[in-house]
Amino acid sequence: MKNYTLQEIEKIMLFNGGTLKGIENFPQPSREGIDNSNRLIVDEMRYNRDDLEEKHSEWVQKLTTEQR
Repeated sequence: MKNYTLQEIEKIMLFNGGTLKGIENFPQPSREGIDNSNRLIVDEMRYNRDDLEEKHSEWVQKLTTEQR
């Protein structure tokens, strides 16, 4: 129940441009039990960050001076 409440507070804070991370000594919600029923959100969270970083480096090298 505590974690669910923290997750709901975090959602409200994120909606308003804040986060619980900025509050010193405040408990943080764990990722456990987060509702993964929204397929679009789940898909967005599946990115391989290492792969994206590698592609980004590749693509930046292909930019012209004007594009940079």
